[in-house]
Amino acid sequence: MSIPPPTREIIKCDYAVEANGFEALTIWEKYHTRAKTYKQEMRGLMCDVAFVNGQPICVSLNWDVINGKRVLFYYGCSNLVDHKLVDAWVKENALSLGAHCENAMNFHIIFSHLE
Repeated sequence: MSIPPPTREIIKCDYAVEANGFEALTIWEKYHTRAKTYKQEMRGLMCDVAFVNGQPICVSLNWDVINGKRVLFYYGCSNLVDHKLVDAWVKENALSLGAHCENAMNFHIIFSHLE
């Protein structure tokens, strides 16, 4: 199955975190005072990654700029989610070559690269 491109250009990031809205908020609560700068970009994007049996697989994309570096927060947000497909789409369309990806629980690893 081919992965469709995003509907608009996405700036590729060197860091990505698989985190839903609550997890991203929890990360912000814990780290925004520890970072030199932590800016949440108010624009987000939701993309259809694929369709399986007529059901869309969607990914939500949001960006923060932490210590001057753009970090992508993403998660599969549709009723049907194929995590491998979402990860492959994000890797192909939203990440720089060699980007560092973690889940929300391991955000501290990314944060150590941002300090």
